[in-house]
Amino acid sequence: MKHIHGNRAQVSVEYMMTIALSLLAFGAIIYVANTLMGQSSLQIKIDSTQRAVNTIKEAADYAYIQGHPTKYTTHIYIPSGIVSGSIIPGKLGNRTINLKVGVGSSFTDVYAVTDWDIRWEGGAGLLNCSGTGSSRCEEGYYTVVIMTNETYPINIYRSMD
Repeated sequence: MKHIHGNRAQVSVEYMMTIALSLLAFGAIIYVANTLMGQSSLQIKIDSTQRAVNTIKEAADYAYIQGHPTKYTTHIYIPSGIVSGSIIPGKLGNRTINLKVGVGSSFTDVYAVTDWDIRWEGGAGLLNCSGTGSSRCEEGYYTVVIMTNETYPINIYRSMD
């Protein structure tokens, strides 16, 4: 009888070991999947921001090539996590469109350089977000208007439509 009782104990231990190893493998799979999903969502955010900046750049270049008077309207999507937006002056003039994206506890700049000087006609930074308080860029779709005039080659502003 003792021999049969010993087999039951061995089967119980083997069963518990199988369950423990299964849970360990399942936990490792969940961890890897969660890490990959986090990296994917971050990459999608940065790609969406790059698409928005490139759309504004291409529209500004198009408007300049068309000459005065030109009014060009485009639509962009701004993902969550945009901290600020600006037109950065450089050696050749105001040609860099920049959106600062929050990435974890740090930031990354997503930018495009136009062929011509541009000016934001919107007050508190590009797309009306300066990165402070309630003026952070809200996620969503924006209508951006690019106009040329006689005093400044390219003027960009956010339409409130």
